[in-house]
Amino acid sequence: MLVDKDLTLELILSKFSMYNINSYNHYIFIDEYSNDLDQKINKIKKVSIIFLNKSKDINNKELIKVWLWTKKKKFKFLVIDDVKLAFKFKADGIFITANNKKISTYKLYKNRFNLIGCVHNQLEYYFKKKQSCSTIALSPIFFNPKFSKERALKPIKFNLISINWSETICALGGVNFSNIGKISHSNKIKSIAYHRAIKNPPTNLIVDGL
Repeated sequence: MLVDKDLTLELILSKFSMYNINSYNHYIFIDEYSNDLDQKINKIKKVSIIFLNKSKDINNKELIKVWLWTKKKKFKFLVIDDVKLAFKFKADGIFITANNKKISTYKLYKNRFNLIGCVHNQLEYYFKKKQSCSTIALSPIFFNPKFSKERALKPIKFNLISINWSETICALGGVNFSNIGKISHSNKIKSIAYHRAIKNPPTNLIVDGL
């Protein structure tokens, strides 16, 4: 099915009832507030916002705008790596990047914050386990411009890598309008995380399964 550029994520998700996409936790990366955010995610349930604080400034105006918006919408709010920032904004959780190998820093706060660890392989997974992450975001499940096409795991390999992991599994990397339905091919995945699908939706595409 060809999707018009004006069809937003919430409309597409409404057509995915057969895949039960709204049963997942949705972690949406945002680096700035925009007036169309409400429209884009209006029909998505279980929303958590992860702020991409690229400037590393705790007084970042966009950070404050997004934080206030999440409070208004009653969305969960997460920051990346920064424990001090998490306390300052009373965040619900911390997204720990794959390169962050600090262990004691996060173990101390495992009961205070929802800790989500990003991994690309088994070795990184063991670090996140030591950091007491309750959710593991395995990446990239699909093609992501940050990596080569060969790095995309796809659902079958994604399942094999995470088959013995006891934590909640999140699909990260390359999740967009055209492939989001394929997430249902894995019974391990309980959460999905994405950024470009919200920030830079494509002008037109073919949506798998529609």
